Amino acid sequence: MKGIKTSKKHMFLAGVALITAVLSICLPEKLIFHTKNNITDVCMDVPEEYYPTSSYYEVTKEFSEKLSEYQKRQLISGAWVSEITPVDKEFYSDSGYHIQEMAKDKINMLSEDGFYPGNIQSSYKQWYNWKCTYLQALDMNFRTYAGFFWKISFTHFESGEKMTVFLTADGRVLKMIYSSGEEEKAENVELTIDSSKKILRTMLGTDFEITSVKDSTEQDVLAVNTYLQSDRLTTDLAEGESDDTNENSQESSEENTEKNIEENTAQNGDMDYKLEVKRITVLDLSVDSSDTTGNDYYLYIYQSDSDYAIGLIPVE
Repeated sequence: MKGIKTSKKHMFLAGVALITAVLSICLPEKLIFHTKNNITDVCMDVPEEYYPTSSYYEVTKEFSEKLSEYQKRQLISGAWVSEITPVDKEFYSDSGYHIQEMAKDKINMLSEDGFYPGNIQSSYKQWYNWKCTYLQALDMNFRTYAGFFWKISFTHFESGEKMTVFLTADGRVLKMIYSSGEEEKAENVELTIDSSKKILRTMLGTDFEITSVKDSTEQDVLAVNTYLQSDRLTTDLAEGESDDTNENSQESSEENTEKNIEENTAQNGDMDYKLEVKRITVLDLSVDSSDTTGNDYYLYIYQSDSDYAIGLIPVE
């Protein structure tokens, strides 16, 4: 009898083990499918702030605020692969009038110091039509970071004189172009250590410290020359609906000025233009940083018979 009971006990235990094994295989799968069906049948409301705008401008702007001044300029200059496109009016708050006033101040400050051939004064027959466009240089790798900047064009109502200023979103100068509209030789501007520092203070403001100004090498001049031949700020940027134009503005173009600059810089052996370059090291004091080495820029002045350009570009 004892042997029979033991045999039945073993059979019972074997059966329990078998059932347990089957359930351990089948039940998890059933539970997973049951949970999945319950979740997929539920519609959840996502808060509106998690939806990006049609242009992703707000998302891009938030991430881009983490970039340094140098990194933003790398995007704008093309040192980082990027695409330049206009920004719709609905996504920025600055008025075109405020921006063009800021651009005029930069023009007049550099002009008073003798570093820019034109000026814009409110006097008789010194009237200029103006046009503002807000643009972004969006990185093409992640499409998340961008350098935002303004293009401001001034055209004299009567003569062929044209001035174009490129400002960052913070009002710092990227580049300024001047065209007299006539074949007349402008006075040469020499880049010295002192003049370079004065120019940079106007272009960048007080949030930057200039720690070094060096004479350019042949490689430096070649690098700037190469950059100017394909500078995207001297090409016909698409301006779309982002134009902010004064009421009396007429459609004006800097294409002739830009074409002259590109053609002249492409002719390295022709001395009908002059290109001066200084290599500058700058500390950015506008952000909290432990970096004490700074970043290197090229400060350059381009001069030909009728055209003039001054700009600041990152070395890398």
